[in-house]
Order: sequence, then C-alpha cells, then structure tokens
Amino acid sequence: MTSAQGALYAFYVLSVLLCGPPLLSLWICFRRLGRVQRHGRTGHVFLAGIVISAIALPYNFGMTLLTAMSIARGETELGTIHVAAMALAWLCFWIWIAVLVVRLRRPRRRAL
Repeated sequence: MTSAQGALYAFYVLSVLLCGPPLLSLWICFRRLGRVQRHGRTGHVFLAGIVISAIALPYNFGMTLLTAMSIARGETELGTIHVAAMALAWLCFWIWIAVLVVRLRRPRRRAL
C-alpha cells in the first residue's frame, strides 16, 4: 500500500506536468485574443488555442485526480489514456510557445 503522502506528491507533479501547459496556454490565448480584437482583427488562431486548451484542461485534471487516487490505493498503472493526457499537455505547451513568439505587428508607416 502506498502512503497518502506519496499520492499527494504525485498529484503535485502530475498537476504541473499535465495541467500547467493547458492553463498557461488558455491564459495567454485569452490575453492575445483581447489585444487582437481591440485592434479590429479576428483572432481565429487564438480562438482555436482557447478551444484546445479548454478541452485539455478538464481532461488532464481528471486524469491527474484519478491517477493520484489510484496511487493512494496502490494500484498504479499508466496506460494509453495517460499518453493522451501528456500529448494534450505537449500540444498546449507548443501553443503557448507559439503565441508568445508570434506578436501583434504594427503596420509600417510610410514616409511621404
């Protein structure tokens, strides 16, 4: 039997790995979408990032909770469902990086 303290540490680590990237991606996409819309543009790319992150966050949090509870019971088995959660977290991590790199460009002013 695994101790409850070990399950708590596993919950912390899995929360950072699985829930951190979707949360950061969701936050940065909301910020950039607001900025883009203030400039009168549509932010379809940022909206897609919000949708992907909003789907990934509850799924990954559920996997984190279920895995921590199974670790507390002593019946840990990582499977394809955990691989899917890591893939979603990895995708959200790259969405976050891409949104940080792509900045809103100001139009160039032409000298007359």
